Amino acid sequence: MKHTHVHVIRLGLLGLALVVVLSLPSAKATTVTWVTLGASTNDWFNTNNWSGQALPANGDEVIINYTNVGVLLTNSTPALSSLLISNKATLIFSNWDTALNATNVTVATGAVVTCAGPFTNTVMSNRVWIVATNFILNAYGQINVKERGYLKSTGPGVTRAGTGSLGPGAGHGGFGANISHGPTATWQLGGYPYGSTNAPDAPGSGGSGIQGGAGGGVIRIAAGTATIDGTITADGGSYTGTDYAGGGSGGSIFLTAVTFGGSTTGLLTAAGGNGYFGSSGRGGGGAGGRIAVIYTNITAGTGVRFSAAAGTSTAMFKAEIGTLYFPDTNFISETMPQILNGRIIIPDFTSWSVTNLTLTNGEVALGDGEGFSLSVVSNLVIGSGSTSTSSLTLGRIGSGAVTNSVTVGRNATLNGGKLGLGGPTWVYAVGGPTGQFALSVLNVGGEMILTNNGCLWMYSGETNATRPDYGALVTITGDVSLSSGSWIYCHSNPTNGGSTLFRLDDLLIVTNAGFNAESTYTASTKAFAIRGYKGWQGPGAPAPIANSACGAGYGGEGGGGYLGSVGPTYGFSNAPIDPGSGGARYTADYSSGGAGGGAIRIEAVNVTLNGALAADASDASGTYGGGGSGGSIYVRCRMFSGGANASLSATGGDGLQGAVPTQGAGGGGGGRIAVWSIYWGFSGTASVTNGLLAGTGNSTNGVPGTIVWGQLPVPGTIFTGH
Repeated sequence: MKHTHVHVIRLGLLGLALVVVLSLPSAKATTVTWVTLGASTNDWFNTNNWSGQALPANGDEVIINYTNVGVLLTNSTPALSSLLISNKATLIFSNWDTALNATNVTVATGAVVTCAGPFTNTVMSNRVWIVATNFILNAYGQINVKERGYLKSTGPGVTRAGTGSLGPGAGHGGFGANISHGPTATWQLGGYPYGSTNAPDAPGSGGSGIQGGAGGGVIRIAAGTATIDGTITADGGSYTGTDYAGGGSGGSIFLTAVTFGGSTTGLLTAAGGNGYFGSSGRGGGGAGGRIAVIYTNITAGTGVRFSAAAGTSTAMFKAEIGTLYFPDTNFISETMPQILNGRIIIPDFTSWSVTNLTLTNGEVALGDGEGFSLSVVSNLVIGSGSTSTSSLTLGRIGSGAVTNSVTVGRNATLNGGKLGLGGPTWVYAVGGPTGQFALSVLNVGGEMILTNNGCLWMYSGETNATRPDYGALVTITGDVSLSSGSWIYCHSNPTNGGSTLFRLDDLLIVTNAGFNAESTYTASTKAFAIRGYKGWQGPGAPAPIANSACGAGYGGEGGGGYLGSVGPTYGFSNAPIDPGSGGARYTADYSSGGAGGGAIRIEAVNVTLNGALAADASDASGTYGGGGSGGSIYVRCRMFSGGANASLSATGGDGLQGAVPTQGAGGGGGGRIAVWSIYWGFSGTASVTNGLLAGTGNSTNGVPGTIVWGQLPVPGTIFTGH
């Protein structure tokens, strides 16, 4: 990400403030009041709109207080003594270089400051720019540039220009959400991040599609003292229709002050807009924008809140939250009451130790590719019940061999909340920007409890010489329990195959809960989840021939397709640790071939399974697509037990034929399951069923995989004598 040196920003701020003060005349200030009535918008620079038939001049006290009046500011003001906006009046900025200059600026309750927009790439953009010695935003006063950024399908965060019927979400502070569309599930990547984290000045981009939402606008405030009791909004717009429309990304809020303060009614938000939710299409949500608040001093008791939330959608991949930049850790605490949503970025903030950590507000992320270490001395709690949207994520794609780690001294409880380590696998999975996944490490000294739909998401890094058989490590000293609706999601590296190793005490999984390493594709919703090798990747992938349509192999060979050879078997039946491979795909499509199932690897004392361990592959999503191969489940424990509802599965995915039935496609091979235990009490099911062919011609079903029930010896002592 682009960075601007903070000391330059501060010098610029102080210089601007001094210009305002020094330029004021020594004579007594004149009070100039807006006099034009009505709800229409009127020009600031028309003398008929002001008392005394004169424009505000240097040193004047300016008052705009007529209800519902709109005042259009097209050029910068003189250095005013003060400006008061009240009684539901609105001040509208136009043009990028227009600045409001005043010693004192007050936006009172009910008043609004905004700018013109939205705009296209070829039209002069607009923003709100305020330079003041003292800036006050009263409770229920607003600076609002929602949807005042780039128009639909325009801006640097758009990957699909134009106004067609495809609508991925726009990017800015993070990635916009991807979508897929049509019978071949054509991928459309969401927009990429852009702009500066610590000096954001870019508008949000518009969501793609005919009815995509506009991006959020830009707000720049430079003040000696800034008191925020109202709302500052730079949100992107949501879709406006029903045709695969994407959400716009959040805009930028950049506030610098010598002293910053405000109450809990104060809020800065740069959220992304929502994508289309309908049954006939899937628009992607827009990414959150960027907020930077840089100060020298902070007022005691400051309660201002911050949010760079992602837009929602029913697309298969979620948009990312935006960024929140601060110069220090004043807003970081054990409960994070002021951080509603956003990736926190603070200079040199790559580790944090806290006694307890309880997150119940929204989505919080730490680290931005450089690795992050979180240490909770006592207890970690995320979420407040089954409807919770709280989450904590560490790390994302980086550029080096970095580590994201969470260490909890006592217990970790996910009460409807989510804990994620490692970063967004989808960027790799669908051919987006490259990077390197970090090693993810979770250590819990006590118990780990997942309840009320709580979830743990582990994204694996790559295997290498120092960790040849895992790319992420979870160590729980105490018991692990999963209640109904709670899941542990295991994402293998989609190009390297590195996977997570779980080392636990006792593991208890009830019905409708478990470990999920499934790769899935749902044709009716075009929804994907990729937790193994992606299409045409992995040691069991078919030969790379266009229109191959062969299935991938693992525990069993993949099925034959239209062209080429089937995917081979690989790995070990007794100790399977690899994910499943991706099926053949159509060359122009990132995801036609089914993705392989992921890998579940557990070392525990006792395992009681009444839910599921699932590592199934996905069906092909596009024509000439072969099915992915099932993944792996490898369990070693003292006692393995479970009732009739328990299941282990690593099945292959089905193929999808070409343009005509004779252009058939092969099913994926089954995966591998191995359970080793001393004692047994298991009456559930296990399946490594193959994927099915599609069409005719040379197509065949995949071959079933392997299942091993291994008997470990009872611990004891062996004596030998002579």
